[in-house]
Amino acid sequence: MARTETIGDRLRTAKGKTGVEKLAERSGVTARAIWLILRGQKAGPQPDTIRRLASACRVRPGWLAYGDGEMSVTSNEEDRT
Repeated sequence: MARTETIGDRLRTAKGKTGVEKLAERSGVTARAIWLILRGQKAGPQPDTIRRLASACRVRPGWLAYGDGEMSVTSNEEDRT
């Protein structure tokens, strides 16, 4: 998979067809904050925000934040969270 350029792009990929309101509900991050990230108006979300969004989307925080490594979380990693 090609490296996606911004956190907004990666979040859009990670959330797939999940709506912003549903993602907000699952993650505990406000819909407004999610929209700001998606639009590139919030370039550096806090680590806790990244962890919450990554968990809700079932992707690795490092991938979501920086595009590092694999996108998906393995079942072993899920068992530890």
